[in-house]
Amino acid sequence: MSKEDLEEHMEKEGVEGEFVEMEGEVKTVRDSAKYLDEPMTKIAKSLVFVVDGEEVLVFLSGNKQVDEDKLKEITDAERCRIASPEEVKEATGYEVGEVPPVGTGLEVVIDEYVMEMDEVYVGGGSKYYLVRMAPEEIERNTESTVADVSRG
Repeated sequence: MSKEDLEEHMEKEGVEGEFVEMEGEVKTVRDSAKYLDEPMTKIAKSLVFVVDGEEVLVFLSGNKQVDEDKLKEITDAERCRIASPEEVKEATGYEVGEVPPVGTGLEVVIDEYVMEMDEVYVGGGSKYYLVRMAPEEIERNTESTVADVSRG
């Protein structure tokens, strides 16, 4: 998958967002925040977890961590763990650091804290792009659950 695939998906599905090109690779929330001169709270991350054998995308603010006990409770699961880079690529088509919150086909758990933001920067399908969008666009365009899934 690529940035172009994400653009095509967003256009086809009517997902509103603006691609922002970076002047080099951005692999971390900290890199993105520094480049954009924005707080880490405005950089959202899409993390893939394996929950009772199924991949689930967790979308949360860059300054937060996933509370795995909360995730298990939300998904009514017994086991969960962060997916390996290989599992992320297989499940989403994207490398770690590129994963957008829309267009993956995965179940999505959106942390309620991120829903308080007017807009956030999200993975743009490439380490050279982010997408600025309202969190409501993610909720509207995914099979998602909004819940308190974070700590920190």
